[in-house]
Amino acid sequence: MFAWLMLAALAIEAAMGWPDWLDRRIGHPVRWFGWLVTKLER
Repeated sequence: MFAWLMLAALAIEAAMGWPDWLDRRIGHPVRWFGWLVTKLER
């Protein structure tokens, strides 16, 4: 189930992109994971 959800999200983002207004408001999930990795490595 999770894999299908991830594939659907990837397909939607590839087709439509990540909206600028959403990026300014909450950022992109890849940056969230980058932030989390940075904090956990310390």
